[in-house]
Amino acid sequence: MNNSLPLALVTGAGQGIGEAIACRLLDDGMRVIALDLAADRLTALQENRTQQPLIPCQFDLSQIKKIAALVADLAAEHGPITRLVNNAGNWASGRIVELSDEHWDKIFQVNLTRPLP
Repeated sequence: MNNSLPLALVTGAGQGIGEAIACRLLDDGMRVIALDLAADRLTALQENRTQQPLIPCQFDLSQIKKIAALVADLAAEHGPITRLVNNAGNWASGRIVELSDEHWDKIFQVNLTRPLP
């Protein structure tokens, strides 16, 4: 892998908008750390992009206290992260008044509290 290429970190890169952003950055000649909760989605993305500098990273962004260490480890291993796309988010199906407190807290941790340093 060419470590002289700019390095982007894309959260929620396993599907939808995040996957499209990761693919576009790869097509534009960047290295991409594709971060997602779902390891199987990252595997599928990596299988479709075997000739490009994609770095899959499975991580749960609701683990707020572990994010700084994750970013530091990724930068130490792959070089400075020069682009960041905070795309990850979650929501529950069903009515908001039926959400448990735990699920509500997780939604806020991932969508609002956790933006990466």
